Amino acid sequence: MRAAEISLRQFFASHKTQLVIARLCDILENRGGIVSILEEQIANREVITLPHQEAKRYFLSKHAAANFILETLAQADTLSLADGIFICNHGAPLSLLEIAGKLAMRRGLQLGNDIPIRFLESTPHNNGFSTQISPADQPVLVSTANPHIGLLRENLLPHSPKTAKVIEDLLSMQEHDHDHTCWEQYTHTLLLQETKASSEVRT
Repeated sequence: MRAAEISLRQFFASHKTQLVIARLCDILENRGGIVSILEEQIANREVITLPHQEAKRYFLSKHAAANFILETLAQADTLSLADGIFICNHGAPLSLLEIAGKLAMRRGLQLGNDIPIRFLESTPHNNGFSTQISPADQPVLVSTANPHIGLLRENLLPHSPKTAKVIEDLLSMQEHDHDHTCWEQYTHTLLLQETKASSEVRT
């Protein structure tokens, strides 16, 4: 997702078109979302795989998501968007283990007995993010007129030939190249470029 945001920023940098970026969490009714995947796995009696027992995610209904997008567009007319990303001020995150358990119960099944379950880790690791982030690296969240919407200030990645080449290669990938090993290198390079640029700005 972050790679897509950086790419769009670079693409629209020389355009007069106003780019509005909004981050949505998982949509409950979304086919291909977490809930949909769990439902399919349970229906097929497949192994449920979760990051860890305490794994939680934020969710929105499709109606709440649509409302968030519309409200975001309204806020976009009143704020400077050159270095901001709209995010939804969520409620409490939901336990993936509890969601899977309730989905299984709806089919008269029980996790662990009828449906096998495994965890990739015994304890959470901050969803993969490093705990060594300094205060200077922390993003700044700005309040908006809508209490349910925040504006996350970001450090913009300056345009450079190397960045443009990475984005061009990423967007030029063919459908049969869209596997983990192909796009991982491009996105990893792009995110490293952003981290390096942020460090140079602070120094």
